[in-house]
Formats: sequence, C-alpha cells, structure tokens
Amino acid sequence: KEASMGIYLSLIITDKEDEKSFLKSNQVEERMRLKLDQDYDFFNLFQEVTMVRIWPVAYARRFPKHTRLVIFEDEGPTLVNQDGMGNPLSYFLAGDFKGKKLPKNASPINRAAIAYLRELPKDFPVVLYWY
Repeated sequence: KEASMGIYLSLIITDKEDEKSFLKSNQVEERMRLKLDQDYDFFNLFQEVTMVRIWPVAYARRFPKHTRLVIFEDEGPTLVNQDGMGNPLSYFLAGDFKGKKLPKNASPINRAAIAYLRELPKDFPVVLYWY
C-alpha cells in the first residue's frame, strides 16, 4: 500500500493509569503508542467521543498547561506539549469508547486499537497525537 499525504493519528498510552494522577502530574511518559491506519471516517469517532467538532483536529480534554508528555523517538526521549501538527495536546478516557459503534469498513488495526482501549479501566487517559 502506498503512503499517502494527510493526517495521521496515534493513541498514546501513558504511565498514568487514572485521570486524577494524570491531571496532577507535571510529566507523563509514553508507555505504548498505537499507530492507527489513516481513515477519516474512523477519525470522526474521536470527534463523536469528545463531542467537540474541530476538523481536522479533534480536541478532546486539553492537557493541563503545566503537563508535558515524554515521547520516545529515534533521537531519544523528548518532552512535548504539542502534537506533530503544532496543536496543544489533548486526551480522552478509555471509557469514552465503551459501546461506540465502529465504521463497518474500519481496518483490522483500527478495530484492534479500539478493542484494546475497551479493555482498559474507564478512567484511563489516552493521548491523541495527530501528525
């Protein structure tokens, strides 16, 4: 499959396992990154979950201004407060996806990512990283 230009999304699982500890932290660390297949119908789910419609970037709950995310790139760990498109970081809770219907044509990778989210505790924060 050829690479295409456009918007991509990764879901970042951090070291904070509940929203309360996440919000109190000055720094949260990437534990795992779920790179989603590019699919704008699927990306719309994140707008529905957060009930905020700003396309192309869906803002969920905003990161606290004092919090930085440690992501791990080829160059090593990096502290960020913006996604790859220069927008403020945002997050949602894993429980936001319980009971959400997926598009019928969602790729196996995107279906697996949502299945993973559904197994997390409902107040587990998940970072949206658009690029």
